[in-house]
Amino acid sequence: MEKIDLSGGGIIIIAYGNPVTIKEFENNPQVKWVDTKLIPNQEIGNHIPVNTRLIILNEGIPHYHYLWLTTHAPKMKIVWLMRKSSQAIYEVLKEYLGSNGNKPSLDEVKDTQAKGKLLALLPFVEWNKSNAENAKILMAKALELGIKTNENSLAQFMSVKRRALGHGGIVKSVRNQLDISVDILDEAIKNLANIRDFLISTSEENRMLKSKAEKLKKVMED
Repeated sequence: MEKIDLSGGGIIIIAYGNPVTIKEFENNPQVKWVDTKLIPNQEIGNHIPVNTRLIILNEGIPHYHYLWLTTHAPKMKIVWLMRKSSQAIYEVLKEYLGSNGNKPSLDEVKDTQAKGKLLALLPFVEWNKSNAENAKILMAKALELGIKTNENSLAQFMSVKRRALGHGGIVKSVRNQLDISVDILDEAIKNLANIRDFLISTSEENRMLKSKAEKLKKVMED
């Protein structure tokens, strides 16, 4: 099997005819599931993004779709494989994406934040959608661009940028729990910072008052 490097982004297409069940990768943004039986002949090309690196086929695919995919994949420099069972497809996905779906480490996510790499995703934000919805959209784009991050980090990024750029908030009734939780956490951090500043200020004032009181006491004793 030809080795394919997905570390810099790119996706795997599962173009299936017979049903495929692989729960571990059902929601992986680096895997796109294409039910060929639901796609008209002339539209199959619309379902193969330009960042596709590998196409996995199984049995039951319509003849036209099979010929189109196996003919055009080499022209687009896309590797294609035939795997008959869900287990066989799973083994390929695990080889390329890992058993954990090739998730970045916490250190990699923090490094991405620290170096400002998430800013490259701003043009793809849909401000009328919630932070969590945008996190899913941006996650797919991040994989395409080879940006190592996760949805939690992207939701927090959205919350910060929404306020900084003055795009306002989304009505809480249409926001999910993750969005609300991130806002609560941000507000708690802000309040703790204010309390910290207050305590420091109060402590400094007490120190100055104590110093003045000691000086006054010394003058009166003299």
